[in-house]
Amino acid sequence: MRHEKFPALISFVLILCAVGSCDKSIKDNEPLKPLQPANLDVDAGNWTMIVMTGPMQIAVAAPADITSDAYKAELAAFIECCRANQPFPSTHRDGLRAQQVISAGMQHTLTPDQATPVV
Repeated sequence: MRHEKFPALISFVLILCAVGSCDKSIKDNEPLKPLQPANLDVDAGNWTMIVMTGPMQIAVAAPADITSDAYKAELAAFIECCRANQPFPSTHRDGLRAQQVISAGMQHTLTPDQATPVV
């Protein structure tokens, strides 16, 4: 009788452990230390806001071909980090920081009538 309940007990404990250890969520309001600029941008006060009329005004380069040396080097670095159980060069914190910068910028955008159009 005692041996019949043992597998059920082990299964229950394993399920509890799995459910309790799976919280790997990233908070969108995770506090990050302010970054220190590498240098002061003396022209920062002279920037002019521009307004684009469409996405074709800025050319975006095609991604590197999968046979290129740059792509192969990036892939090799990723695989090596996986094999060695080492941190990746870019982390979720880098992505979160980028989103915070974008969010801060969007909170301080100018209206189209305040900006200079791209010609």
